[in-house]
Amino acid sequence: MCSAISYTDYYVAGLAMAVSLVNEGPAPRFLAPQLFRAVIGDPDTITVPVVSLPNSAMKEDLKVVS
Repeated sequence: MCSAISYTDYYVAGLAMAVSLVNEGPAPRFLAPQLFRAVIGDPDTITVPVVSLPNSAMKEDLKVVS
């Protein structure tokens, strides 16, 4: 299996983010603003507007549900 998980890329990315945040370094710039706020704060308080989703099929599904 050749995936990012098998090569621990996600683990290394998480370590890089943690080291940066703990040392008051620059914030990661590759996350959506809502996801970044969820990582550094309380994820239960974060709301994501449907219009900000990149997947159009998911947008349509969520519009039907809401």
